[in-house]
Amino acid sequence: MEICESTENTDNKKGTNQENIQNEQQEQIKENNLSNVTNAHSGYIESEVRPLKPYIEFDSDTLKKLSKAICEIVIETGKERKICKGFFLYFRIDLVWFKCLMTNEHMINNESINNNEIISISNEGNKITSIKLDKNQRYIKSFKDENLDITVIEILNEDNISSDYFLESELDIPINNGLINNEIYIPQYIEGQQFKIAEGIIKDIIKYEFNYSANIDKGSSGNPIFQKNSKKIIGIHKTTVGNMENIGNFIYPVINKIKEEIRKKCNNGKYINGKYMYDDGKYYIGEFKNEIPNGKGIKYYKNGNILYDGFFINGKFEDNGKYIWENGEYYIGQFKNGLRNGKGTEYYSNGNIKYEGDLVNNQYEGNGKYIWESGEYYIGQFKNGLSNGKGTEYYENGDIKYEGDFVNDQYEGNGKYIWENGIYYIGQFKNGLSNGKGTDYYSNGSIKYEGDWVNGKFEGNGKYILEKGEYYIGQYENGLRNGRGTEYYANGNIKYEGDWVKGKKDGNGKFNWENGEYYIGQFKNGLRNGKGVEYYEDGSIEYEGDWINDKFEGNGKYIYESGEYYIGQFKNGLSNGKGTEYYENGDIKYEGDFVNDQYEGNGKYIYESGIYYVGQHKNGLSHGKGTMYNSNGSIKYEGDWIEGKQEGNGKFIWKNGNYYIGQWKNGLRNGEGTMFSPNGDIKKKGNWINDEFVEN
Repeated sequence: MEICESTENTDNKKGTNQENIQNEQQEQIKENNLSNVTNAHSGYIESEVRPLKPYIEFDSDTLKKLSKAICEIVIETGKERKICKGFFLYFRIDLVWFKCLMTNEHMINNESINNNEIISISNEGNKITSIKLDKNQRYIKSFKDENLDITVIEILNEDNISSDYFLESELDIPINNGLINNEIYIPQYIEGQQFKIAEGIIKDIIKYEFNYSANIDKGSSGNPIFQKNSKKIIGIHKTTVGNMENIGNFIYPVINKIKEEIRKKCNNGKYINGKYMYDDGKYYIGEFKNEIPNGKGIKYYKNGNILYDGFFINGKFEDNGKYIWENGEYYIGQFKNGLRNGKGTEYYSNGNIKYEGDLVNNQYEGNGKYIWESGEYYIGQFKNGLSNGKGTEYYENGDIKYEGDFVNDQYEGNGKYIWENGIYYIGQFKNGLSNGKGTDYYSNGSIKYEGDWVNGKFEGNGKYILEKGEYYIGQYENGLRNGRGTEYYANGNIKYEGDWVKGKKDGNGKFNWENGEYYIGQFKNGLRNGKGVEYYEDGSIEYEGDWINDKFEGNGKYIYESGEYYIGQFKNGLSNGKGTEYYENGDIKYEGDFVNDQYEGNGKYIYESGIYYVGQHKNGLSHGKGTMYNSNGSIKYEGDWIEGKQEGNGKFIWKNGNYYIGQWKNGLRNGEGTMFSPNGDIKKKGNWINDEFVEN
């Protein structure tokens, strides 16, 4: 038998096993919907039913149910073998579900059943199970008088017959002349034939017996009779007396008699050795009163494990008890009206405490302590199963993690959060994150950040102080500097003031170095990019022009501290390309090609004396072919150069008109050469060593 009661609802807090919640919600639904018995008997497997060809139209779900419910019963004794028809039926007796196998008394009766006899039950030729007819273990009763011809055999959960096989009866139908001409269905399955349904009407009623017309096959005794409108069983086929004349029994009076007998057993405090079976396979052993559990008792899971051990009042957990979830977690404490109410303690499956404190209707409410499996724990106020009000969270070692206000398991209101590294926050919270005004502190207690917060990040206006003392005051977005803001050195001097984007200098701003030099211009990605001017400490310009990634690049003007300056092209922070160098007074010093801040390529270098060189350069020196001119424009030397010195072949002209044509090395005449007078006469011809003539 199955007692319906709902006492197991639970609503665990953080980390609750959702399966527990679902199971307990199903128990609650069972109590609230006792009349909705069809919920417990649904879900048929298409492959288990053969294709049907009924005489009349009938919905497929009902056909499947009927084809399973009708069965063949075989009793074998040493002397004979009996075969008859029957069907599976279930109905509710107060809080008890009763499942049975119903057949005709003239086929199986008390006299023909020997205790411990075995019957086999099959469905459309397929064996379902064999059960032992032990009257001490199961309810077995024959009902026989001038009208009744019914035998009922209780089916226990231990028989492992699926609920899919059981039909629901109509208990409340009045037996009177109002049933005459009611349309009925008679499903039947005769061995060797196809399952089918006959249709008929009730013609006459005599007490619990009725005559009806329908084309019924012989051998259909024991098959159920359905009322067409409700599609629920109202009777059992008894016999056929003519071609279309049949006799059936109403089953309602039998059910009433069964209810009376079961109630008597319940009032004596026991049924089947004091064991009550629930619809889902769970069962109860203990004390009863008024047909339901009252007093000390134990409720078990289907597998025999204890579900609840304690006191019951009117079928519900009450007073003190122990509730064990299927995952091994358990609760010891007070109950009221089937739910955890009062003081109690929840435990993990390993025996460690999960929660201890106050509970209301299966939820933590009042004051309590919740311990996570990680070892961290919370002590404070609860409401609706969640931390609400004032409370404190702790790390596993007992150090405080958070203390302050809670709303629905989230930090909300004012509080203090402490990281394991000692850094902490004091301020406003919402949805578990810092929101509003608040201050972050270093582990030594000095301020790290103070200002506005949104969802755990700096947002709005605030001040951030680095451990080395530098700090920033300005706007934030999404935890990063964004908008206008100023960065300061530890001594309070401004380091940077201007625009920021996503934590980096971006836009227009001014950057000050500690040595007093500064830059005013454009930034991008935290670096000088675009147009900008760099100044010396005294405010004079050092460089103005184009920048890429913190380096001079493009066109610009660089002014040396000496006053000399360069105007031209830059690349990678150095003069590269075409450019001109000027003396402090504005006179040109060099104009031509540059590579990495060096004269390289073709160019003109003008000495302050007025002498100038026109030609090739390398590494900042005259190198290759080139000509040196006097200030008046007359040639002084033309020829080969290496690293700023005459080397190779060349012609040197003195101011007096003498000139030398020949070889040079290291800036001196070396090798073959000829000295000429102004009119072209040869003065000396031969070898020269380090500017000295050597006689041949």
